[in-house]
Amino acid sequence: MKNILTTGFALCASMTLSQAITIASYDFTSGASDPLAATFTDANLTVSAITSTAFDLVASSINDTLNVDEARGLANGTTDDIDGAFTSGQFLEFTLTAADGYVIDLAAINFEIFQVNRGANDFAFRTSADAFLADVDSGGIPRITLMNGGTPQPRTADFSGADFDELSEITIRFAYDDRQNDGAGSSSVILDNLAIDGAVVAIPEPSSAALLGLGGLAILARRRR
Repeated sequence: MKNILTTGFALCASMTLSQAITIASYDFTSGASDPLAATFTDANLTVSAITSTAFDLVASSINDTLNVDEARGLANGTTDDIDGAFTSGQFLEFTLTAADGYVIDLAAINFEIFQVNRGANDFAFRTSADAFLADVDSGGIPRITLMNGGTPQPRTADFSGADFDELSEITIRFAYDDRQNDGAGSSSVILDNLAIDGAVVAIPEPSSAALLGLGGLAILARRRR
């Protein structure tokens, strides 16, 4: 029966994830009481404000973006070392927690980003699912010379896969590394419109799960024919 219940719930979660929607988002509105708090969250989800132990986080009044001051990566500025960036706290962090009776299925994180002056060149995501050991997704940060005239560029980090299904809670870290150079002066990464896509799924009651499991077995049996 345990295998039947697992099969049924997995099929249910998979069908929901295929229709992923935004379950939480941050738009960094400068006039808000807490501009680093989530602007939207699913009714069955709690999402923390974005925090950092290494960066100064400022919601810009110019265009309601998150200005991550001194987001340059490691001190020497000469090595692409995303492991060191995570170890030294060069990241943003937030946590998603499902309400009792629900789980989280992640699909993607969409965001807009660029760097100015000597800002970091690279980003990477890691999560508490594997104790922040491996990059979930990574990429480059486009450079815009003039902050006031620049427009953040869209990026998507892929969180699909079994490691990010049926979670009661997950903490996500978003690190920056490999700054332009070692010279003195201001440096920033500009972040905007960060949205977490996926689904918040109700855990089936035992009787419902059993019916789902039987239905799942019937589907599998038909496929084998």
